[in-house]
Amino acid sequence: MSIITFTTDYKRSDYYLGALKGRIAGILPDIQLIDLAVGLEPFNILKAAFNVSQAFVYFPKGSIHLICMDSLCNPDKGHIILYYEGHIFITPDNGIAGLLFEKPLEKVIRASKKEVENTLFPELEIYPNIIEKLLSHSPESEIGLQTNDFRKSQPYLATYEKNIIVGKVIYIDSFGNAISNITKDLFEMVGKNMRFEIFVQSRKNLLTCISKNYSEVSEGEFLAVFNSSDLLEVAVNKGNIATLLGLTTDSSIRIKFDDHYHYEANRTTL
Repeated sequence: MSIITFTTDYKRSDYYLGALKGRIAGILPDIQLIDLAVGLEPFNILKAAFNVSQAFVYFPKGSIHLICMDSLCNPDKGHIILYYEGHIFITPDNGIAGLLFEKPLEKVIRASKKEVENTLFPELEIYPNIIEKLLSHSPESEIGLQTNDFRKSQPYLATYEKNIIVGKVIYIDSFGNAISNITKDLFEMVGKNMRFEIFVQSRKNLLTCISKNYSEVSEGEFLAVFNSSDLLEVAVNKGNIATLLGLTTDSSIRIKFDDHYHYEANRTTL
């Protein structure tokens, strides 16, 4: 059974997602429809890209992922179909393609222009038809034309120099945990088992250890962990660090290593 996932800023209190699912189910009744992330902040392609990039790898190859965000932003460019590591992504050409993947795309098809004209709900009018053609193995020319000309927003990467990493919060989840763009690999490469200080937004908010899980600290205490995606996350055990510290997706995370002190590789606290 084929799987289709939905990532969108449609709210559950509106009919948009239901209408889209109903249209797809009417055309392809044996399809499995799964919400990947819905009700996101309107037009925020950064949040959409983060959710898709972290979740799609857990779906079987052959899955089709619909990204229904900011679809009317670029009517001249329309919509594109992305092929990456056995998955297919259908999205507006709004720059999100540059935020999703670490490796180059295998192929990009621009949806036929006749498909995208004169509609205020392009996902409803366009995406079900594309899905039907993809699953019926229609000739590629019936869907659109291959292209290398599509918008690619650039992700913000953490920077580093000797003994210092400078990153930022790239996502705040529904618990108020703040996820940064500092990877575990970068932390270990720069840190080399040195003692460190993590500054969250300012020098007043200081952490000096990495926990294995939230419960390693008492309720209400701050902590840092590497999450399931090996990204540095700062949080409060059973609290909301974003609210407490006023963090946003532009808040800074700075790590300073001290080469005069080292710790054992199997320790998580100092």
